[in-house]
Amino acid sequence: RKIGICGQAPSDFPEFAEFLVECGIDSMSLNPDVVLKTRLDVTEAEKRMKVKRMKAKRMKAKRMKAKR
Repeated sequence: RKIGICGQAPSDFPEFAEFLVECGIDSMSLNPDVVLKTRLDVTEAEKRMKVKRMKAKRMKAKRMKAKR
């Protein structure tokens, strides 16, 4: 199922845009003057999420290895 949001909050508050990304939002409707900035903010949020997932996988692998 697709989830989207329309409003100024994601462009006015980058931390809110990051929260939406973490929640799995698929789209944001933005005013044309903030599309580039918000897209860059979302890209950075997605990168941080990827790093967090990679770290969590490494920690899980270390715990599994330690149990052996």
